[in-house]
Formats: sequence, C-alpha cells, structure tokens
Amino acid sequence: GAQIEWTLDVRGADWLIVTFMQSYKDFGAVEASCQAGCTCVSHDKAAMLPSGAALINATDVTARFSEPQWRLLDITRGSDKCVLRVRSVSPLKFKLMLISLIRVRAVRDGEAGASTALSSADDAKRRTDSLRCFGVGQGFAINGRVRSTAPWQSLQPGLR
Repeated sequence: GAQIEWTLDVRGADWLIVTFMQSYKDFGAVEASCQAGCTCVSHDKAAMLPSGAALINATDVTARFSEPQWRLLDITRGSDKCVLRVRSVSPLKFKLMLISLIRVRAVRDGEAGASTALSSADDAKRRTDSLRCFGVGQGFAINGRVRSTAPWQSLQPGLR
C-alpha cells in the first residue's frame, strides 16, 4: 500500500503519461489516480478500476525481456494544479521511471485551467493526430503492443 503524490501544473495539458519498467515476471502493479484539480481516465478501458483509478500492471508473461512501457491517461482539468497519486497494489516491485504531461498546443495567455473544450477544428485535428502517435485506437503503441492488465486483476475484488 505504499504511495506517492505529486502536485502537477496541468495548464494546457491534454494527457498524462506514466512510464515504468515492465518485465516477464516478478514485477507488481500500481493504481494511478488524480485526486484533486483534475480527473484522469485511462485509454485502456479494461484498466479502469471501479474507484476511477487506472491499474498499471508491470508484469507481462508474454514479454521476452524487461523494457520500458507507458500508459496514457486523459486529463480533464478543473484547475491549474492537479494531484497525481500512485499507490502500490501488490507486494512485488514496481519501477516508476517518468511522469510526463503532454501538451499539443501552447498555453494561451489568461487561459483558465477549467478550459477543456477544443477551440477549433485545428485543435481537434491536433489532438487526434497526437493520439495516433501513441497508437491509441489502433491496438499498437509506438514502443510495442498495448498490453493488458492481467494477472493483477485478481488483486482487485471488483474486477473479477
């Protein structure tokens, strides 16, 4: 149940990326959730827990070796600041490498944190093109195939 929290400046951010080391055995899982100032939703709907947190599993039994992987979370901003919590849900190790915020446009002067609506067709196209770079909707990511949350679902009673 160890956890860590960060307060992030999310002005202009559309996505949050959690980068971690994934292996073929003996790696654990964490829940990633936004606690205050924003909400985060995983693009992998199977990874969403009833609590609204995203389950990130660092074990993939089909992997041949350890490699960095990432999970993409949509951010809906309610303010300029957001609290991200990452909490361990397994007794095994989890190697968190990087937390990244992705902005696909410059933050405009005076932009309110709650401004989440796309302002133009250009903004909508920019978001769609950016998601394609991450393999969203295509079943593949730029660094390999999109992996499932199993076997750590068994640790969460509501996922059976």
